[in-house]
Order: sequence, then structure tokens, then C-alpha cells
Amino acid sequence: MNDQIYRLLVARPEDRSAALIQACKMYGIQAFAVPLTEQRLTEAAKDLPRLKEYGWVFFTSVNAVNFTADILKVDISDFAQNVRFASVGRATARAIAANYLPAEIVAERASSSGLTQSFISQVSAIESGKVLWICAEKTIGD
Repeated sequence: MNDQIYRLLVARPEDRSAALIQACKMYGIQAFAVPLTEQRLTEAAKDLPRLKEYGWVFFTSVNAVNFTADILKVDISDFAQNVRFASVGRATARAIAANYLPAEIVAERASSSGLTQSFISQVSAIESGKVLWICAEKTIGD
């Protein structure tokens, strides 16, 4: 019989790790939420740009979508009437659709540069208009 106790530290806030912690309990693993990052409003984000001026809005994470919708209280009516959305990946695209409209572009390669490449390959410079890129202040790598 194995008397070892397994412990797992989940590097996310408790609300984002509850399902994993619960699954661990089912297997006898003690799991604890230990957030290693902080989400807060930066000085730059406190002064929202004129959202109606942007034809495209890019989101680089589910957190960015949720922060925009829930913390900044940005509603679809705050954007331009014909706004279009682009996403860094499928999970982010689902969050965009849940809060706004379906993303018209989902990056083929889930990264900022992948999103840029997908956009450039699908939208001409003439039809792109102004683009608002909503992302973390600092990112790791690409």
C-alpha cells in the first residue's frame, strides 16, 4: 500500500483552478490554488481609447476578454457598429463570442505573431482600418 500524500500547487487563482482542484481530490491528491500572477488595471488602460473608431479588435487571451467585459464593463454597444473581432486562439474566440460577437479571425498559430500573420493573410491593408490590440502589458516570449 502506498501511503504517500501527493500535493499539487496550481499557479492560478482559485476561481480559475476549481475544476482541476476538484478532479485532484477525486484521485486523492491535495491541490491548492496559489496565484502567481496578478490582474490589475494599468494606467494606460484607465483611459480607454475611443472604441467606436476601431474597425477591428484583437484579443490575445481569455483573461483580456473577461477583463474588458467584466472589469472595464465594455459592452458590444461601446464598439463601432460594424466592429470585427480577431482572436489568438480557440479558447479566446469562445470568450469573445460569449461576451461580444464571434471572432472572424482565429490565429492559425496561437501566438501574437500568429494572430498578426493570420490577419495579414486574410485582410487587405485597405479594408483593415484601425485595429485595437487588447493584451497584457507584459508577456513572456511571443
